[in-house]
Amino acid sequence: MIGAFQEMRLAGSLTVGGKSYRAVSSRTANLDVVLLRNVLNAALDEGYLRAVPVVKKLKERAPLKKRLLTGEEMTRLIACCASACKLNGEQLADYLRFLAYSGAREQEALRIKWENVNFDGQRLTVGADGDTKNGQSRSVNFTGPLASLLAEMKGRRAPDSCWLFPSPRRGGKDLRAISFKESLAMARDAAGVPWLGFHHLRHYFVSSCVMSGLDFMTIAAWVGHQDGGVLIGKVYGHLADEHKKAAAAKVSFA
Repeated sequence: MIGAFQEMRLAGSLTVGGKSYRAVSSRTANLDVVLLRNVLNAALDEGYLRAVPVVKKLKERAPLKKRLLTGEEMTRLIACCASACKLNGEQLADYLRFLAYSGAREQEALRIKWENVNFDGQRLTVGADGDTKNGQSRSVNFTGPLASLLAEMKGRRAPDSCWLFPSPRRGGKDLRAISFKESLAMARDAAGVPWLGFHHLRHYFVSSCVMSGLDFMTIAAWVGHQDGGVLIGKVYGHLADEHKKAAAAKVSFA
């Protein structure tokens, strides 16, 4: 069994009995171990087990500090979209702001339809088709910037498309955009942020939420983490501390 797991970690997958299993990260495996321990302990309490077997956790790599996009860089990036991308500058700006205000992943955002936007309930459904990293949909409550952006986009939406980001080359078919990678490359170079990728906008969303004082569990639910905010606390927790110190420094009792 140990050899099988080693094979999976090296090859990225393992086939047993004709069924393929994909390797997961150590963090994901350890979350499953915690769940297994809870089940075993419950079985012990109910008398189904006499003892709980030892289930060891895997070693996890320390979370890397993320290169965070600043508000000034974000503003500059959006401003450069129109000049750097003549054909789809406005749509690119909408897409980048949408990622930054919703926390959606690159491909998740491209698959969202207008029927997934609930203006009355002030919430957005990400992954309604089940095609997400964990195979589950999630709701993201509107923040002020997200609500304003979606209202703008709705006011100029293509009447012949159900997609938030329709393909500019769809012709008579209702096709969604496939990628904005080439357009992003031009806009980020013009804005002086050549290191930036789509995932940095997801980090921008999370870090903004943390510095706004939101609890980690709520943020985790919005971005589709199933650990209750553990990872967000590890990676972004220091931002909350820095923000509190900066806020405390502004307090005056004069």
